[in-house]
Amino acid sequence: MIWATVLSTSRKLLRSLADARRPVAAIGITNQRETTILWDRRSGAPLYNAIVWQDRRTAERCRDLARDHDEAELSRKTGLRFDPYFSATKIAWILDRVPGAREAAKAVTSRSAPSIVF
Repeated sequence: MIWATVLSTSRKLLRSLADARRPVAAIGITNQRETTILWDRRSGAPLYNAIVWQDRRTAERCRDLARDHDEAELSRKTGLRFDPYFSATKIAWILDRVPGAREAAKAVTSRSAPSIVF
């Protein structure tokens, strides 16, 4: 879906520039990195909207994890800390709150990955 949208948009832009007789001045590429999506592997349909990298809805969950677990040990081993930026608590949020998401995960009919994979 993302790739198809990139191609379609790029083609429209190139046609527009050609019609206006203007050259391409620059090309920029970005990646949403920790934007997380769960989708049905059979249909390709998302189970819920993507949760973007800067979304903070799981901040309280991360504070609880840091309080209840050894965040210093996690940081020592991984270089990371409990933070809503990362995908794990976003996935947990979807599994806990979106009807049918946990069942799809248990039945292995869903997939999760950063948005660039979707």
